[in-house]
Amino acid sequence: MNHIALLLGMIKLGNLIRLDNEKFDQKKLDKLANKAGKILEDRSKLKPSFMNSLYFSSMKSIIKKNEAYFEYESRYWKEAGWLTKNFKQINQVV
Repeated sequence: MNHIALLLGMIKLGNLIRLDNEKFDQKKLDKLANKAGKILEDRSKLKPSFMNSLYFSSMKSIIKKNEAYFEYESRYWKEAGWLTKNFKQINQVV
């Protein structure tokens, strides 16, 4: 799921995993919810990881090399100007 989220341009806030035999970690959930709330209220900024940059570069290369196959994505990325910018430039705008 994490890889799919990165391919879609999502920025990971954290993670919460519970196995059947483990006690639920309410403190971790509260911390993650607080972090998300601050971002939604514009009191905190999203911090992209190196992996976000790597996935962006990979997707840009794939779309450029396969325009005929990725018609919609190619058109969207061109209109957004993403095919001529790097991840830092895109991240400053978004």
